[in-house]
Amino acid sequence: GYNGKFTFNLGTQYGENLYLGLNLNGHFINYERFTRLSESNTNEESLIRNVGFENTLFTTGNGFSFQLGAIYKLTNDFRAGFTYQSPTWFTITDDSRQSVSSAIITEQGTENILIDPNVVNIFPDYRLQTPGKITGSLAYVFGSKGLLSFDYSRKDYSEIEFRPTSDSFFSTQNETMSQILKAANTYRVGGEYRIKNVSLRGGYRFEESPYVDDNFFGDLTGYSAGIGIDFGGTRLDLTYDRWERTVNNQLYSVGLTEAATVDADNSNFTLSLAFNL
Repeated sequence: GYNGKFTFNLGTQYGENLYLGLNLNGHFINYERFTRLSESNTNEESLIRNVGFENTLFTTGNGFSFQLGAIYKLTNDFRAGFTYQSPTWFTITDDSRQSVSSAIITEQGTENILIDPNVVNIFPDYRLQTPGKITGSLAYVFGSKGLLSFDYSRKDYSEIEFRPTSDSFFSTQNETMSQILKAANTYRVGGEYRIKNVSLRGGYRFEESPYVDDNFFGDLTGYSAGIGIDFGGTRLDLTYDRWERTVNNQLYSVGLTEAATVDADNSNFTLSLAFNL
């Protein structure tokens, strides 16, 4: 599936040193999850050879959020910034479809049976509130040669909430999330240095685990490097970004409950070409 947003931006300047900005965002989501459980029988005396259960879940929704931001020039080269990102308020709809298939032994041989009533289960709409985030930043600009920047962000994941809270299931889920999730801090350091029409960039980030038990879902560390070339009317940029995190993934809630330790890493290369009109 996918998710996305439409954004309306507004910016203004107050005096010589203060810059203000506002974003209004409309969000949309559309996901499909398909699962199939298949079991086989090797007992020769049994008439049933295998059974399959298929479940498809469709999730659609829309939401709203906003951001407020400010940059203040402490000096001509030194700037401070602050951003508030509101929670995202979603309204979500779920519906599901299910079917069962099996292979049995008959006098004519193996017969495949499919039970698919084509019934769509539509559930009542519900609301989801994701956590907000605050960010503070400092940057020093070395004239036209480059800059150094530092960002600090904080997001409290325990504030995730399903609504209506009068629903007993949602109330239980909210209580569980408030106990296993916590506030997480993120630190970013980056810089850029220019040599004539070439820009060299690098960065590092550290994100704390949003879980109280970080042995289950560890902290994230990442770094990036990039180069940009300004040709006057066009600009070419190449960026490499990599992050690493250790996750203990429990595949099943019952039975085979032993977790598998996964050292996850993700690398991205981004190449962009911009035209100045």
